[in-house]
Amino acid sequence: MIVQMSKVTKFWMVMLVLVQVFVLSVAYAQKKDSTDTQRSKLLKRNPIVAPAGYEERLNGLQLKSQYAALDSKDQFINRVHWVNSLAAVSIALLLALIMTLYRISRRNKRVNTLLAQRVKERTRELDERFDEMVRQYSAQRIEVLGLSKEIQNTILSLRDLCHAHKNLVNENVQLHLEQLIAMLDHLSDTVRNIEFDNE
Repeated sequence: MIVQMSKVTKFWMVMLVLVQVFVLSVAYAQKKDSTDTQRSKLLKRNPIVAPAGYEERLNGLQLKSQYAALDSKDQFINRVHWVNSLAAVSIALLLALIMTLYRISRRNKRVNTLLAQRVKERTRELDERFDEMVRQYSAQRIEVLGLSKEIQNTILSLRDLCHAHKNLVNENVQLHLEQLIAMLDHLSDTVRNIEFDNE
């Protein structure tokens, strides 16, 4: 946007310079015409006795200067027409550029508003999902803790039963009961670790 505005500013600076050149050339042409008019008035008031043929040469020079002035005026008029046409085209292009920039800015505002709404909706959905996941995780943790306590109680009961019956059975069964007690101790440690992780 800044680059485009600087281009527009440069364009208007060029147009300003062209208008100043136009004004200076008009002032120069008017000054030249007034100088020629003053010179011819002076010659009429104070006639100078000129040698023969002088007036014809003077008239010829005056005609040439008048033709040159007419040519320069025609060129000047053509330049003014060209400058006016260029100014009209430039103004039309500038208006088209301003309208295009205005439409682009309005479209960008609409897009930004729509994106902001979508971001808010998505954030709200994610917050709701996160809250639901936290609730589910808390419920699962409570269930796991309850189950682990039940399992721990069952393991302790089985271990106590194994210790109680260990002396009442033969050596073969005692060996199996000791292995079972070791397995129950290992299982109890695992359940304790699960409880510790979920606290």
